[in-house]
Amino acid sequence: MATHTIRKVVYSAYGGPSNVSVVTAQIPPPAKNEVQVDVIYSGFSGADIQMRLGTYPMQKAAPLTPGYCFVGRVSTNGDKSSKFRPGQLVGALSVYDAEAQKINILEKYLIAIPERVDMQEAVAAFLDWNTAYGLVHRATNLVGKGQRVFIHSISGAVGYAIMTLCLLEGAEVYGTASERNHESLRQLGVTPFTYANKNWVSEMKQRGGAHVVYDPIGFEHYNDSWDILITDEPSRLVGFGGNMNILQGDDAKPRSQYVGMAKLLAKNGCLFTKRSTSFYYIDRDRATFMEDLQAVMNLLIDGKVEVPIKKVWDLENVREAHETWDDVDFIKDIVSKEVAAGTHLTVIAHSWGGMLASAALADFVVSPKSKEGGVTDMIFIAAFIPSENDSLAGLFGGKLPPALAPQSDGTLVPTDHIHLFFHDLQEEDAQWAKSMLVAHGTHIQYAPINCQKVAWRVVPLTYIICEEDRGLLSFLQEGMIEKVEEQGVVVQKYRLPSSHSPFLSMPKKLASIVLGAMNS
Repeated sequence: MATHTIRKVVYSAYGGPSNVSVVTAQIPPPAKNEVQVDVIYSGFSGADIQMRLGTYPMQKAAPLTPGYCFVGRVSTNGDKSSKFRPGQLVGALSVYDAEAQKINILEKYLIAIPERVDMQEAVAAFLDWNTAYGLVHRATNLVGKGQRVFIHSISGAVGYAIMTLCLLEGAEVYGTASERNHESLRQLGVTPFTYANKNWVSEMKQRGGAHVVYDPIGFEHYNDSWDILITDEPSRLVGFGGNMNILQGDDAKPRSQYVGMAKLLAKNGCLFTKRSTSFYYIDRDRATFMEDLQAVMNLLIDGKVEVPIKKVWDLENVREAHETWDDVDFIKDIVSKEVAAGTHLTVIAHSWGGMLASAALADFVVSPKSKEGGVTDMIFIAAFIPSENDSLAGLFGGKLPPALAPQSDGTLVPTDHIHLFFHDLQEEDAQWAKSMLVAHGTHIQYAPINCQKVAWRVVPLTYIICEEDRGLLSFLQEGMIEKVEEQGVVVQKYRLPSSHSPFLSMPKKLASIVLGAMNS
């Protein structure tokens, strides 16, 4: 049997999306108990992000090829593998190596997939929905008719699956989600609460508490989840992740999940309580794994569940998935913490930050007179102003400016950093500023922002035009402002005779404008 040349994803080291690349490599023939499969779809989830950060429990060391699950067609059987015929549609929980054109995997982990099952939905069955099935039917026996179930991140992939399975069991379902998802959740019979505050704690206590709480966030978040359990009936808090590491972003130091898991399980030592805890993780070697997977497949075949697929990326564009996953959620998490503390926020966005602030902040807007925390206004500094579903390239007719040069590794770099961004700085300062820049993904410039309402529609917007900006020319800044004003939005405008980076070239003048705008 021949060796094949393939393309595959590699995490070169732990850290940010810049460590994600697609490389050409060789894959050997399958070993005697293996099957080589041509991958059609592989899954992308929080596990991919945690592996990139190096925080996934018991994971391989980098460099590694991710890909927790896949669907594809059998290419070649190993000498002692004969269960599946070439061309047959199969899938597996692979844990690694599925983000590639081909994969070698032990035959025992493969399952045949009926041709009538949607392949994209089948991919989700292996990880997200199989995890949810185990959480509902294995981690506890308390999910049933009339029982109150609370699910954090209920509109996420696993959270949505848990919700669906709990509703099938007749449970009353509650959960936290971004406000943009609340109406659709209500239509499904769910009572949603916002991420932006902790009102869900008092609300659930007033309702008598939850019989089951599912918490993928972990760490100190377990304490709040424990507090909303019903105390006079058997109840359980089930942890199944450490997503706080993801929410903290790439610049924060990741924390090991093991300490948080230990503290979670230590709550079982509490005396005189009917509350309990457990931690659930999916394991393809668990005796019930295939049984649970087949049960999920049957639900798909029978049409009892529908699996929403948020987006599909080509293999070559996988870095975009990491970049879009991180940025907006990172901003939301930072803002959520301040909102929960009752802080009134003025959010300042520069350049690309205008895309992210517009996408992330609409759910957090409050009046300056409000007693609750929230975003009261935004200040954009030479920033992009997108509408719903806009991409950066889409703002300019679908093309990037010629000053931005795509690279062979999928990144985008300016043709002349200092000329475009720092021309009004002293040479030494300009060189330092240049050294602080990092590469940006090319494909992310074409990716639409994911929001139902951009923040500038609902929060006061101030725009500081940088008149000598050579990166985002002033007439382009003014053109974006005009488009916003044409929609009836009032934009307070200021001008600075600066480059793209006034916080470096004229910080005192910029600070004066910002403080004036905040106090106006």
